[in-house]
Amino acid sequence: MKKYVLTGAPCSGKTSVINELKKRGYNVLDEVARDYLEKRKELGLKDMYLCSIDEKEDAEKRMYEIQLEKETELEEKCTGKNDKIFLDRSLIDGVAYHLHFSGRLPEYIHEKLSGRYEGVFLFDRLPIVNDCIRKEGINESQEIHNMLKKTYSFYNYRTIKVPVKSIEERTDYILDYIGKFEAKK
Repeated sequence: MKKYVLTGAPCSGKTSVINELKKRGYNVLDEVARDYLEKRKELGLKDMYLCSIDEKEDAEKRMYEIQLEKETELEEKCTGKNDKIFLDRSLIDGVAYHLHFSGRLPEYIHEKLSGRYEGVFLFDRLPIVNDCIRKEGINESQEIHNMLKKTYSFYNYRTIKVPVKSIEERTDYILDYIGKFEAKK
């Protein structure tokens, strides 16, 4: 089972490509963090931007646990089927966000993160579209992009840059890259 990560700053088009991959019949894991934050909002809980560092760290830990659960469930479900899984963010994104908010590595990581993913596609940024969940401005978006790149590098991943193109072209770009990479093996 080969897991490929789609990552990047908020509003970089990852979810649109994940939806296109889903449409094309690939196994995908939707963004766990967004789902978690939407559920918090539905329950009337405090906006993450208004939370203390401790509250943010607790939320980041919970999102990490859910991400690990969902990745494991999808791997088990897909055993023997299509050998590719595409993730809208990964465990390492959780680490990067934790670093972004607290400035230190989280203490709760016990999984081996190096070598866990076959490839990591880092999306170039698009214009920010704020919604009720994502509220980052241009500067914070760039900081998150840089932190993601740095954190993946820390775990020995080389990120593959996905340039700004249409959804279909970005999807084709990723699939073509994987096809060429697999052909070399």
